[in-house]
Amino acid sequence: MNKIITRFAPSPTGPLHLGSVRTALINYIVTIQAKKVNEESKFILRIEDTDKERSKDEYITNIINSLKWLNIDWDNEIVIQSKNVLRHIEIANELINKKGAYKCICSSEKIEEIRKKRLKEKMSIKRLCETCQNDSSIQNLKENYCVRIKIPNDGSIKINDLIQGEVSIQNKEIDNFILLKKDNSPTYMLSSVVDDYDSKINTVIRGNDHFNNAFRQYYIYKYLNWKFPFYAHLPLVHGLDGSKLSKRHGSVNVYDFKDNGYLPKALINNLILLGWSPNNNSEIIEMDEIIKKFDIKKISKSSSIFNYKKLDFFNNY
Repeated sequence: MNKIITRFAPSPTGPLHLGSVRTALINYIVTIQAKKVNEESKFILRIEDTDKERSKDEYITNIINSLKWLNIDWDNEIVIQSKNVLRHIEIANELINKKGAYKCICSSEKIEEIRKKRLKEKMSIKRLCETCQNDSSIQNLKENYCVRIKIPNDGSIKINDLIQGEVSIQNKEIDNFILLKKDNSPTYMLSSVVDDYDSKINTVIRGNDHFNNAFRQYYIYKYLNWKFPFYAHLPLVHGLDGSKLSKRHGSVNVYDFKDNGYLPKALINNLILLGWSPNNNSEIIEMDEIIKKFDIKKISKSSSIFNYKKLDFFNNY
């Protein structure tokens, strides 16, 4: 078996959310399983702190302490995304040189004007920059431009997701998104791919709110001749009313559960059974048994409900 390298990549723009820690937990379990076959397998923790306005050190501390409390251990040093910005810029320029990206000078006002016009005419709003790509004077600029990905008009992309199965979309449904902003700051779409590649991530397990991004990021890998990772997009965690789990359902800050007297194993027991079953007579399951029985391919495609009363049951067992 080849080594598996996974990652958990939270943004420190708030406390670690229950849904996010489920993603971390599953990455961790899959990696521990892989290590039993190939000890070179790794689980990487990356802090995606490129949003300087919203990222805070207190949230980085919260993320680290929450994972430690749950005994979710990572390998190697923590990767801090903001330290890799020059590398991201380098790759954006390489994409331009490889004709996989182009310079764009469209203002946000112009893009919004085109968007409104297209919507009024019931046209696609996927490709809102209409002229920059083929304008040689723009492509020869040395400053005051953003960088956009080039997406073919024809053809399609097919992804065989470990959870969602085989899914394909037409290229015309993918937008020519920005890789590098006019202030030379990279976007998430570029930075996450570059950091995954540089960390040798070959298995990306994340929430299915990122599933569309897998198709959008496909061409970054293709243009650079980088190997495409395996993907597993987890259904989101919902509250009892069926909406995305949030503060209105109860506490979602993982560290709050520690402060309120919950045990790590109770929270892990609850989270791992969201959309997956070990087919036991009992709902109580310890980490050793989870590692033996867990199969990511058997996670339900449907969203799961987090029940606080169920958590109380596990905590009082």
